[in-house]
Order: sequence, then structure tokens, then C-alpha cells
Amino acid sequence: MHILRYVGVSQSIDRVESSIYSDMISVEIRNRIIKAENFLLISRTILKTNMLGNISQLLEMKKKAEELKNKLEAIIITENNNGITVDCNGNRKILSIHIDTELLNDKTQLEDHMVQAINKALESAEKANMAEVGAMAGGMPGLMGLFGK
Repeated sequence: MHILRYVGVSQSIDRVESSIYSDMISVEIRNRIIKAENFLLISRTILKTNMLGNISQLLEMKKKAEELKNKLEAIIITENNNGITVDCNGNRKILSIHIDTELLNDKTQLEDHMVQAINKALESAEKANMAEVGAMAGGMPGLMGLFGK
């Protein structure tokens, strides 16, 4: 009978110890979960702040790119070469080509002069384009190196 009582008390003690140990583990797990949740909350806040900053920078860059495109559209470059006049804008779009009537008799010469005039106009447009892009990049740190300045 004493042995049975001892075994019963021993089992009760084991259950209490097990319960205390289980409670300690539960508290530790809860603490770790709380720490993880706090870490995630802080991480999300940092990411949102960074993303909002990046989005505003991207929107600013998009706005500047649109302004640049409109400004380049308004720049007209005219190049003359051997009786051919080529007009293009800063976006390297050919707007018009004028040919002296004297060149209409020699197709090969006309084609050669047209190629030269168009290439000259596009080269001038490219220079104007790069000058405007460089001016825009001057207001945006870190972009100057991309455009050779």
C-alpha cells in the first residue's frame, strides 16, 4: 500500500513537473513568436518606407523623361548637304526632306546625297539629344556617369 501511494505521489509529481515544463516551453515559444512578429512588423515598415521612396523616385524620373521627350520634340535640326535639306527633331525623327530639282536627273547621285544628308542630320540630332540628356542628368545625382559626363 505504501508503495502504491509512493507510485501515485511520484506520478503526480511527474505530471506537475511535466505541466510546469510544458508551461515554460509554451512561454518560451510565445516569446519567440512575439519577437518574430515584431521583427516582421519592423521589416514591413522599413520595406514600405523604402518602396515608397523608390516609387517617388521612379515617378520623378518618369516625369523628367517626359519633359525631356517633349523638349527634344521641339528642337528642330536642319542639315544641308549637296542640294538636299533634311529636317529632324531632337528625338532623331525625320520631319522633312527637300531635294533640289537638279538632283532628280541622277538617281545614284541623289541616293548618295540623301544618305549623307540624313546621316548628318541624325548625327546632329544625337548631339542635341545627348546635350539635353546630360543637362537633365545633372539634376539627378548618379546618372551623370551614364551619359559620359
